[in-house]
Amino acid sequence: MKKFVASAAAVGLMLLALLSAQPRAADEPGDARSQDEQAIRQASEAFARAFAAGDATKISQLFTPQGEYLSDDRDEPLHGRDAIAKAYAEFVAKRPKITAEAKVEKVRFLGRDTAVEEGVFTVKPVDGEGPATSSRYSTLYVREDGAWRIALMKEWDEDPAEPTGLD
Repeated sequence: MKKFVASAAAVGLMLLALLSAQPRAADEPGDARSQDEQAIRQASEAFARAFAAGDATKISQLFTPQGEYLSDDRDEPLHGRDAIAKAYAEFVAKRPKITAEAKVEKVRFLGRDTAVEEGVFTVKPVDGEGPATSSRYSTLYVREDGAWRIALMKEWDEDPAEPTGLD
């Protein structure tokens, strides 16, 4: 009986050692993380294309159903796809035709299905009237049904003298 208990304890310790030696989800190396990062960068590019096209519905679909948008020039966050779609529709209706670019500076994984993207978003009028404006952003992505979606986007002015949010 003592040999059985000792053997079971040894097997248990070996399993514990093997499991603790496995990489954590946020530290997964190789192709899986590379593919996830590429998918997040593609989602960011899709956001910039939809923004430039003035497609508020497409923009809102990039968010989770309960997603939030915050900016330093808004008193309250936008919560949910409907509110986000409405705010973007109102915003794009008031602006000239533009180009938009999201320059991703960093993607960090917080877990298997959670990541943070940080970068600079730049908007330029197509007709050359008016200056380009840039804002910094941080986006929390979650993977839902195999797709990376925006759970929370926070945007703030790169130049505090020039507001850039949806107001």
